[in-house]
Formats: sequence, structure tokens, C-alpha cells
Amino acid sequence: MKLTVYLAGEIHTNWRSELRDKAAALKLPLEFVGPMENHERSDNIGEDILGEQPNPILKDAAASQINNLRTGLLMKKPILSSLCLARNISNGILPWTQAPPFPWENRLF
Repeated sequence: MKLTVYLAGEIHTNWRSELRDKAAALKLPLEFVGPMENHERSDNIGEDILGEQPNPILKDAAASQINNLRTGLLMKKPILSSLCLARNISNGILPWTQAPPFPWENRLF
């Protein structure tokens, strides 16, 4: 049985790739999912789908809506019945642009 791990956290470093590589090297039965890791794509997804926005605040809001929809759909997939959450906040501060914690998230820090 594979355990699905949602990799939440900042998208500016390659911590997800490092974690995936370490899990593969250890042959752990894990499947990783998470937010859009292409920062430019994540920032522009709202305008790509909904069209050009009149200002940067609305552009960010549109991107957030689409990214949150994607995450919500991932969370509802039947495959995620055995879900773990790995969250990386490199400086210990959750930026306002980052997705809020999940209601069921157990904090380990």
C-alpha cells in the first residue's frame, strides 16, 4: 500500500525534490502530491484561466482561487484516503500568500 503525502509549504526552494529523492532512495511506498511548483505558472494561473485582471491584487486573488481549487480537488480524490501532510516553512513564518493550514493538520513544530 502506498501512502499519499501532500507537500505543503513554500515553493521557492527545491525541498520537495530533495524529499522525493530521499524517499525514492529509501524505496519508501510514498506518493507525493502538492501545490503547483512552477512559481511563474502558479502566479499567472488565474489570468491564464480567467483572463487579464485589472490590477496586481486581483491577479493574485484570481491565482489564489485557482490554486486553492486545485488543492481542494486533490484533497477530495479517493486515492487520498491515506493522507499525510508534510509542511515546510523555512523561516517559521507562514506568508499571507501561502495556503492556510488544513483544519485537520497536526502541527509538529
